[in-house]
Amino acid sequence: MDWIIFALLSVFAFSLASIFRRVVMKDDRSDAMASAIVFQLLEAVIIGVVAFWRGFILPPFPQYLMNYFFVGIFWSVATFFQFKAYQYLEASEAIIISTLETVIIIIAANLFLKEIFTLQMAIGTLFILIGVVTISKTKNKIFFNRGIFYSLGFCLFGGLGAVN
Repeated sequence: MDWIIFALLSVFAFSLASIFRRVVMKDDRSDAMASAIVFQLLEAVIIGVVAFWRGFILPPFPQYLMNYFFVGIFWSVATFFQFKAYQYLEASEAIIISTLETVIIIIAANLFLKEIFTLQMAIGTLFILIGVVTISKTKNKIFFNRGIFYSLGFCLFGGLGAVN
């Protein structure tokens, strides 16, 4: 039953984070780097509280040192790109485009972790791609702006960070 509570908390937290990103990055002069750093620090505090509340075992750092290094780089760049995307896109557009992160995760998991690509994954990937193309269409033309490229950068680095 805990998973239902955590799933609901995740949806709530994701929604609040999206609203926060959009509010913070609503004008051109907003600093995506500073916002990303503050956001990561807030996430670290929340995760730290939950980890100590629920119990936490420190992983073996020497064994996975390179993984920790790369995951830090990937998530830092992904968070920066995500804030920049919210600077140029509406929250609804950024969220839909960011679902491409799942496609990157599937591809990277197949390449690096030797995961099997199932029919269910193929159908899910197809729906994600249809949604992204649909949201990107403006007057029967695919519309790309700087925000979409930042959002795609988030998808790439976030997907690699998740698989790492």
